[in-house]
This record gives sequence, structure tokens and C-alpha cells, in this order.
Amino acid sequence: MRFDLHVHTRRLSEDATLDPLAAAERLRALGYAGFAITEHDAVWPLGWLEELRRATPLLVIRGLEIQTEEVGHVLVYGWDDEPIWRYHRLGRLMAAVRAKGAVAAVAHPYRRRSAPWGTPADPATAEALLPWWRLADGVEARNGRVSAAENRLAAELAGRLGGLAVAGSDAHRPEDLGRAATLLPAGIGSEEEAVAALRNRSVRVETGEGGEVGG
Repeated sequence: MRFDLHVHTRRLSEDATLDPLAAAERLRALGYAGFAITEHDAVWPLGWLEELRRATPLLVIRGLEIQTEEVGHVLVYGWDDEPIWRYHRLGRLMAAVRAKGAVAAVAHPYRRRSAPWGTPADPATAEALLPWWRLADGVEARNGRVSAAENRLAAELAGRLGGLAVAGSDAHRPEDLGRAATLLPAGIGSEEEAVAALRNRSVRVETGEGGEVGG
């Protein structure tokens, strides 16, 4: 089952123009079984999520993309309604993730950064970041809005860490959709089952180069 695990919408991401239902319809046409809504530093109210789920046959997972001081953006799946303002330090975020039974992966680990570490593509910087990257459950091994070189480094990092590998389009506009996919086991029918598959690392990532990562 193909999932896009990194989608922003105009509902809560100020830099996105993507309509949630339009995203669902586009992904369905592209052969996806579901997607995760990962707004910037915000999580959808349950009522919004239930409304969208009634409007589409796709499985919609509630998530978020939170800015942390140590590693930049972190994707979280299975978060509840708790406000996230307290969780911009990675250690505190991961403690909450574990307590909730949620899952977290560092987003686009080799993209330009706002954290004060320099450029992760520099080997010395990457080595300095490894202890932080290891705190999360895994990394985004493919992102639809970064360069091929950055995605190759991210896929290599996922293999090196041996943890969870996910992929997502990082869509902000309709044309961004379809650029990345995470493969979940057949028969996944709920958010809880999807998050459990991520937690158990029973997923794979299409690398875009005829290969897969994870599993």
C-alpha cells in the first residue's frame, strides 16, 4: 500500500496552497492508499480529520512536522490533541512521542538547515549530527522537494542508522504530490495500524532509482 507520509495543506501551513480534499483526490488518482497530514508545528483537530475521512476512501493519518532546535524538522505520526509548544527540544519531544505510542522521523536530514549545525552534507557536520539523529525512530529517506543528491545521502543514512525509513512528497502545492512513497503492508485499515507498522519498521521506501530502503 503506497502512502505519502509528508503532506501540508492550506488549513494550517501558511506556506501551503494545497486543499486537503483535492490532495486526497489527486493521490487516489496516482494510486496511493493513504497519506499523512503533517502541518508545520500544528496538529489537526480530530473533527477536521473525521470530516476529511468521511469524504475520501483514502486512509488519512494525523501527524505534524515540528521544528526542533537540534535537528530541524521532525515528522511525528500518531500524536494526539496535546499542544506542541513545549516540544521543540528533541529529547523532550521524543519522551512525549514514546509516552503516546507515536513515531518520529527526522525530515529531509540533508536539506539546508535553520539549526546552528551548518550544512549536513559536510561530512564533519553529519558526524556531529549522528547522535541527535539516533534519538529519533528514524529518518525521511526520500523527500519530494530536495535534490537527488540529498535523497541519496538520506537513503544511505537510513541504512546506516538501521531504524525507520519513511518517504513523503513534502507537498505544499498540487504539483508536488506523487514524488515519493512509503510502502506499508497490505491490509492496513486504520491510523493505529499504520502507526504500528511504522513503529515496527515493517515499511519500505521507494528510492526513485528502482530500489527500496527499509523493511
